[in-house]
Amino acid sequence: MIPKFHLKNQFMTLLIIFLLLPNIFCGEDYYKLLGVKRSASKSEIRRAFKKLSLKYHPDKNKDNPEKAKAKFIKIANAYEVLNDDKLRKIYDEQGEEGVKQHQQGGGQHGGNFQDIFNFFFRGAGMNFQTQEGPEKNFFENSDVLTLKMENISKLLSRRKIWFVYFFKSKDENFDNNVNKIKEIANQCYGIFNFGAVNCKDDEEICEEYSVYSTPKLLYFPESANEGEEEYKGSIEFQPIFKYGARLMQNFVRIINKDNYNDFTSSHPERYHVLLFTSKKSTPPLFKSLSKDYLNHLSFGEIRQTETELIKNFNVNKFPTLLVITDLENNEYDLFKDEIKYDAIKKFLIKYAYKKMPEKKEVKVRELNKNTYEKLGMCSSNDNKNICLIFFINKEKPENDEFNLFEDFSKKYKDDNVKVFYLNTNKYKSIFQSFGTDNINFENTKGLIVKGKRKKYIAISKEIYQNIKDFNNIMDNVLSGGGDFKQMKKGLILEENSEKSNDL
Repeated sequence: MIPKFHLKNQFMTLLIIFLLLPNIFCGEDYYKLLGVKRSASKSEIRRAFKKLSLKYHPDKNKDNPEKAKAKFIKIANAYEVLNDDKLRKIYDEQGEEGVKQHQQGGGQHGGNFQDIFNFFFRGAGMNFQTQEGPEKNFFENSDVLTLKMENISKLLSRRKIWFVYFFKSKDENFDNNVNKIKEIANQCYGIFNFGAVNCKDDEEICEEYSVYSTPKLLYFPESANEGEEEYKGSIEFQPIFKYGARLMQNFVRIINKDNYNDFTSSHPERYHVLLFTSKKSTPPLFKSLSKDYLNHLSFGEIRQTETELIKNFNVNKFPTLLVITDLENNEYDLFKDEIKYDAIKKFLIKYAYKKMPEKKEVKVRELNKNTYEKLGMCSSNDNKNICLIFFINKEKPENDEFNLFEDFSKKYKDDNVKVFYLNTNKYKSIFQSFGTDNINFENTKGLIVKGKRKKYIAISKEIYQNIKDFNNIMDNVLSGGGDFKQMKKGLILEENSEKSNDL
């Protein structure tokens, strides 16, 4: 028979344990959060924390970064407690509530994720290395970034292609491969990024990307939402460069005489960058720059076969790079340095983060050979504007005439109507555009022209003098109608030579 006082002691012990259970088991189970046993060693806890930090990094969880951040903060708090002998003992005895009371509200992290991440992997100075210590940085003073936990965000939040070399210093041909990777990274500078992971020091990063044997080179696409893949070719510049160039995103528009005006009129708030090239495909460096300045600059590429555009910009060598600074007057800033990534970025940065100056309103201007050919106004390249061209037989219109032209310009300023005057004594060739059966030269005061479609309506002197009739015709044209006739091949603008005969 068990004595009563023994039964009483056992009862009291069970009662104390029962009363303590809420403190011990309520709240977060830190061991479960980290996925380790309660008997886990410090190294096992640290290793689990690093792996989970990679898994729940918001840059790897772009579909729900806030949820990932909240999860990381939980595992960070768990690690902070279990990695500290004193706090771990309190947690084991009193649970999460006991730790909170001991810390007096500390141990909880909030704010910017990267700041929290850096606290553990850089700022807090916690030792994640083995007893042997880290190996030296084999890629120091090169264009290869040694990736570790504290800078892994650069890979996870990438916007360019990365090639990452996973290695161990005991790999076969290690020194030779390291030198090759350094040299290739130097040659690809500005186009692709190169990184390296030492799988001895950062085994968890290697496991995250399923690298269990080394050496291995992985390709990471520009979008962090797309998965990496193993590059299985030779560690040489040409095959790696071709491999990456084939997969690059490209935000460069191929420009020809037919779409030039459309290109330059799109995104009028941005500066437009043009590359004149003899290459048959877009150079990877130009693709890379178009990605760097996406949403800041518009990039166009003009091939060597586009002789008309080449002539308009006075290009006499390839490649030629320029930024259009004044579209109306065909002004541009020419890049004059060696075609290198840093030099071009320095050139483009002047225009990338400022808006194009507001256009000075040009109400009425002369239509001449320069305006027609270089700016493409009213030509077959002009698919946007309707041109209202008034004929005069002198250098400048009279004041009353010019005021009338300005009134038309104001009236139709929101309808993509450009108003010009043309000196028919200087450009008698204009009448060769129509054929003798289509226009009465003596009775014609001007034209309404759709350059892209090579169509026109002749404005007779009677219509010109009757504002009501003229407005009716223009309203019909702007509504998509109008009695247009076909030109032979567009406007012909050739200045009269001294020997020319009058038409």
